Amino acid sequence: MNKNRLSIHIASVMLFVCLLWASAVFGQAEQAAALVKKARDHLNLFHYDQAHALLKQAIQIDPENWEAYFLAGKSLLKQKKETQAEKYLKKAHDLKPDELDCQKALGAVYIFMAKQSQQNGKSDEMLENLHKACRA
Repeated sequence: MNKNRLSIHIASVMLFVCLLWASAVFGQAEQAAALVKKARDHLNLFHYDQAHALLKQAIQIDPENWEAYFLAGKSLLKQKKETQAEKYLKKAHDLKPDELDCQKALGAVYIFMAKQSQQNGKSDEMLENLHKACRA
């Protein structure tokens, strides 16, 4: 009889811990989503620095939020920071490879980089960036 009670008690504790963990995870996702929403509002008002700061917070809270990475990359593109934008857009693409807007934005970054390489006379680098654009 004591073994049954002990087993029930252990199972109850494990269930409680799992529920606490699940509520923390869902709470973090909701918090990150709220930051992404606020960042979208800043992007619509052309407040790119404020949007980027909020998106970095969202990424810290939920590192699997593809939209936070995508919008962070877009905010950097709007500021003509293509090299920095590539990092965020690539991560967004890795998290959600079927997202068409992400594919287009990443492709545009690689085409920009290819043009720069061409201007600098680096044809091998230009071809590599064009191939990346095609894969995006």
